[in-house]
Amino acid sequence: MVGQGRTGVSEHFDAVIVGSGFGGSVMAYRLAEAGKHVCVLERGKAYPPGSFPRTPDKMGKNFFHPLGGCPMASSPQYGVVDAFGEVFGHPGLYIADGSVMPGPVGPNPSLTIAALADRFADRILGA
Repeated sequence: MVGQGRTGVSEHFDAVIVGSGFGGSVMAYRLAEAGKHVCVLERGKAYPPGSFPRTPDKMGKNFFHPLGGCPMASSPQYGVVDAFGEVFGHPGLYIADGSVMPGPVGPNPSLTIAALADRFADRILGA
């Protein structure tokens, strides 16, 4: 993948990660640690100084973990990705976030999402 940096110089990336949540951050770390050139794209809400939610109630209204949408399955008939997050019919395209989980896994899926991304990174890196 080739992108154009802020300097206008073309850059080559081995992987482009969209989103720096639990799945994206683990995937980016693992690939970069293995020497891959990684680009992370993120678009989140801007919080002016002093406005970031500080209480559990306010955080609950601003942050959530949607699950499902691109479920993991044994075939494209039943889902979008295989057991390693690779999209059926699109070699090299991976999804490593909560959307691959078919449903709730408990009160906070963050560690499960991170563990899945770690597993998917193993596959990408050939480990």
